[in-house]
Amino acid sequence: MPTLPRPASLLLATAITAALAACSTTIEQPQRLAALAAPPERLQFVWAAPKPPVFSALPAVGVAIVGTPVSTFFASYPVESIALADALAEQLQAMPALHGRLAFTGLPAPGSPAQLQAALKAADRASAVVVLTPERVTSHCLPGCYAFKIRVNYLAPRTHAKLWTGLVDAPPKAKHSDRFDGIAAEVARLLVQQLAAEQLLPS
Repeated sequence: MPTLPRPASLLLATAITAALAACSTTIEQPQRLAALAAPPERLQFVWAAPKPPVFSALPAVGVAIVGTPVSTFFASYPVESIALADALAEQLQAMPALHGRLAFTGLPAPGSPAQLQAALKAADRASAVVVLTPERVTSHCLPGCYAFKIRVNYLAPRTHAKLWTGLVDAPPKAKHSDRFDGIAAEVARLLVQQLAAEQLLPS
């Protein structure tokens, strides 16, 4: 007679199935707040984490299944955050619409509001600033395989008035040892596509 799966195995299979079904990059809550007087000459991207991200309650299911203590479930977040920032910088540099017209600053995680303000102050006055902030982190059962929700704020040159905002929902890696290249490429593609539609790219 076939052996029935244990309840924990069923729960794990259900959680993984649900996670895979939701593994697509999207931009949520896009909102245009003000008009841009003229296209900027360049874009200055700043990856900043002035405060720790909010951790969703959803990983508790994964913690229970794999037996990972809550205290260590997000221990690798600082390293993973910078790894995603580095991959995203590389992918944005490769976008034809931004070739030679962007700079990328990755601030440490966790950072501080003072570090973010210093980065804004150092931005070229002819550049619009795109601040990328990991707002929320979830994970699907695998310790360290974070699904990032990244707040994007587009700031006007010189004044740094907020012109556009949106929330990028990026899926987790399949395995903790995987690179972020594929996820970063999709985030960069969608973000540039959205900024183009809003006429916020450099002229």
